[in-house]
Amino acid sequence: KIPGTHSFVQISAGDEFSLALDSNGHVWSFGCATDGRLGLGTSEENQFAPVRIEELSEIKSISAGCFHGIVLEESGSVWSFGYNCS
Repeated sequence: KIPGTHSFVQISAGDEFSLALDSNGHVWSFGCATDGRLGLGTSEENQFAPVRIEELSEIKSISAGCFHGIVLEESGSVWSFGYNCS
């Protein structure tokens, strides 16, 4: 069980990490932090409980890929984070 009293409306699982969207439009991530896939800046520390990505708010939808996450803001802007390899 995820600790806390959050009301999640969407979840998405990637490769060894997950994203969760709460009813307030905030994004939470947890799991393996390698390659920035958790969206927590420069932290490479694995997270075993959900951590809010403070920079993201008013999010409408989330998607976790293999090593990256993509989020859609209510305004229509798209943000991505994670493995940046061509």
